[in-house]
Amino acid sequence: MFFWRKKAEGFEWHAYVRTTIKLRREQRRAKLEEIGRVAAGQAKAVGGAAVQGVSKVADTGWRATVSAWRSTFARPAVALPVALCGLMATVSGAYRWTTIAADSQAAIPLAMGVLVLLLLAPIALGHLRTTRASLFQPASWHENALPVSASVALALILGWFAWGRAGLGPSADTAQPAWLSSSDPASTVVEGKATVLSGEMIRLQGRLLHLSGIEAPDPQQTCTRQSKQSWRCGEIAFAALERLARAKPFKCTMQGGPDALGRTEANCTVEGRDVAGALVKDGHVFSTASYFGGYASLEASARKAGQGVWSGEADRPADFRAKAWAAAKATAPDGCPIKGRISSDKKSYLMPWAPGYASVTPKTAKGERWFCDEAEAQNAGFKAAEPSRRTTN
Repeated sequence: MFFWRKKAEGFEWHAYVRTTIKLRREQRRAKLEEIGRVAAGQAKAVGGAAVQGVSKVADTGWRATVSAWRSTFARPAVALPVALCGLMATVSGAYRWTTIAADSQAAIPLAMGVLVLLLLAPIALGHLRTTRASLFQPASWHENALPVSASVALALILGWFAWGRAGLGPSADTAQPAWLSSSDPASTVVEGKATVLSGEMIRLQGRLLHLSGIEAPDPQQTCTRQSKQSWRCGEIAFAALERLARAKPFKCTMQGGPDALGRTEANCTVEGRDVAGALVKDGHVFSTASYFGGYASLEASARKAGQGVWSGEADRPADFRAKAWAAAKATAPDGCPIKGRISSDKKSYLMPWAPGYASVTPKTAKGERWFCDEAEAQNAGFKAAEPSRRTTN
């Protein structure tokens, strides 16, 4: 009784304060959510407007591009030659893919040619029908001159292609065809016993001659048969050319003058037989022609028959040299793989693929040194080592 106190009645402040704070927090949260919804809506509206703007610009640009494309190729003088170029690219790419190598040099023109044909073939065919109807009208000759000329050129190229595919190209048993020979009456003809220096190089009458139209595996190069057995394809190419040189004297027609290394391109025969063609036919060397002409048809035949270098895997000389350069550069001082040597006061330099390269170590005390490129070696008074006669095992 003494400690009893009557409970207050009426308004309770502590409950009011808690309730008010809670309500205000909920109101602030609601306002923030509303602001977020408004901002999101505005951002969405802005984004939609931007997308619409970009789409409109892109659509306008696309329509303008299509319109310009249509107006450009609506003219026969443009559509027909471009379509013919696409056809030529398709044929050349398919030819290389099926006969030489399924590589980027075949895939790129093939893909581009097919794309051009898909885009322009319908337009070109329509132009051809119109051109055929008005071809013999004198007033339209000037308009049809370019398409007709391009058609004739394409027919000649396709005929050349079919000629080579039918095996009617240069034969290894006959002299080199006229279209590979020089028409210059001043071309020098030399005859006599040839000294073989490599699978593509000979010395005749004191002249350093390179057999035109071919490239042989480097003397140090090896190839791999399908059985994964390695063999010296460079030495075999040398031996094949030497057998031809031992048979009878060579008759060579030189083309132009010597290059910086003293080599002169030449077409050579032995008893009327084309020397370079015989080497390509037997698969000892590569043809330098990628698509048509040269010895491409003979190389395709050798490849199909699995002759020589085509009996397995073989790098073309440029690829072999690139690999040899990279390997030598990785171990050479300062990454400079060319070796300069001095012998009997004669300065010469060796490339990484040259015979005897591995056995040479430049002696700096003697004045020998390493070079990063041929220009540096030549500026220092060094000359490229001359090919020396190879000997087979």
